[in-house]
Amino acid sequence: MNFMAELRADIKAAADRNASKLGSGKEIRTLVDELGEGETVDRIVTGFYGKGNGILVLTDRRLFFYLRGVVSSHTEDFPLSRISSIDFSGGLLMGKITVHVSGNKATIEQVQKDIGKELVDNVRERISRPVQAVPTPAATAPVQESAADQLLKLKSLLDAGILSQAQYDEKAAPLIAQL
Repeated sequence: MNFMAELRADIKAAADRNASKLGSGKEIRTLVDELGEGETVDRIVTGFYGKGNGILVLTDRRLFFYLRGVVSSHTEDFPLSRISSIDFSGGLLMGKITVHVSGNKATIEQVQKDIGKELVDNVRERISRPVQAVPTPAATAPVQESAADQLLKLKSLLDAGILSQAQYDEKAAPLIAQL
């Protein structure tokens, strides 16, 4: 696979961890086209899902299965926020990953045992993290003082010499009308 030298560093590192690259060369080679801006690849595992052999990719944003056919390609996203659980079951060398998303399940088979288990553990760790709640300012209703309380404050300001009698009378008149 001479194309490996030309891959983006994160894709190359993830592909190097995936010892079984059989049948996944075209997906790995074109994976960069399936990624969003700034999205980085953490893990890649080869497996069989739906219509054929492709790669299950874990990025810093999502988990998705990518299959590149002769004429077309297919990508199926499993948003991390919607994954309720992910399981790995295996035999001697190969296993399968089952992703439970929004009441549905997807099973990727013929996955290399060690790298598949590693990917599952990584996803589990991510989905078990508590969601960081964005603090919202508490809705505080302005405290409405009663007219009587406002009159008492005005009287104390008058008594302290802060307000003149004319200022007190002007501010007190509307409050007295509310009583």
